[in-house]
Amino acid sequence: MPITKHSYQVRNPEELPGVIKEAFHIATTGRPGPVLIDIPKDVAGIEGTFEYDQPIDLPGYQPKVEPNYLQIRKLVEAVSRAKKPVILAGAGVLHGKASEELRQYVEQQQIPVAHTLLGLGGFPGKASSFPRDGRYAWHICSEHGSSSM
Repeated sequence: MPITKHSYQVRNPEELPGVIKEAFHIATTGRPGPVLIDIPKDVAGIEGTFEYDQPIDLPGYQPKVEPNYLQIRKLVEAVSRAKKPVILAGAGVLHGKASEELRQYVEQQQIPVAHTLLGLGGFPGKASSFPRDGRYAWHICSEHGSSSM
């Protein structure tokens, strides 16, 4: 199973601007993920010209951006069966531009929300200004499993 979305090996310095532009495009579209750019030592030491405004043409790369409705239905069913559900809102909320949908769902279902550090801003409000009536948990979950305010 690959750990990168794509990888490049630069063979001459003139390729580098286009490779960097394509790599950032691939890394930030669809499901965001890492792209490897391998610049061998002999290529890194060569001087070249810089022309960055090359159009991106990647006919084999068409990221799927529509939601998987079967998975969403399974998720909603699992959450509705849960006794004490909690939503952990991460960077996917921001990348998917789903902040408003999450807000509506949380208010409708009255489910507590915790954030990852990269998910901050994906859910409206601040910890100190939101009502503490048990409906919402405004904590940031760290990468080691603890929470902080």
